[in-house]
Amino acid sequence: METIPCPHCAAPIKPSATFCLACDSPLVPVDGRLSVAEPVQVDTGRPVVALVAAATVLLLLAGAVYGVMGIVRHQHAAARAAVVDDITRGTTLLVEAESGDLAACHGAGAVLASTSHALHQDCTGIVDHDPGVKVDRISVDRLDLLTSTGTARVRMTVTDSKGTRTVDRVVALVHRAQGWRLTWNGAVTV
Repeated sequence: METIPCPHCAAPIKPSATFCLACDSPLVPVDGRLSVAEPVQVDTGRPVVALVAAATVLLLLAGAVYGVMGIVRHQHAAARAAVVDDITRGTTLLVEAESGDLAACHGAGAVLASTSHALHQDCTGIVDHDPGVKVDRISVDRLDLLTSTGTARVRMTVTDSKGTRTVDRVVALVHRAQGWRLTWNGAVTV
């Protein structure tokens, strides 16, 4: 390795050295030295603010989606509960009509798919068919609603002159402008 003597102390130095390690003297003329500028501050606040803003927007969007999904689930559950209530009410009214309560026929019109004329014929056809029959307990499950038709399982305990028995049947549903309605063929067969 080639060395040259330091012009200040004669210690061996590399030809490319800018100062002498032995005497700590500069070896480059003052006008040829590298200039060092003032330190520049780097602003790290902008990326952090952008990151926080992006995270906030993402959280707000996620919260909004979660909220909308909750509302949709709630509306779906409420709609299904309304259908179950209508099935329960319609079935109970039809059993009451079978027991001889002609007024029950008029109330059933709101939950049955029949036209008013057909409903009147169906109800008058079953009035007094099984006098004294009454619903003790009723439950609706296995609700299956498609686009325009559906089914539901109705289980009820009824009491009449023959005693108490359980009825378990699947009823057909049809979607009308007013919502889901029971279809009825005029025979309760309780």
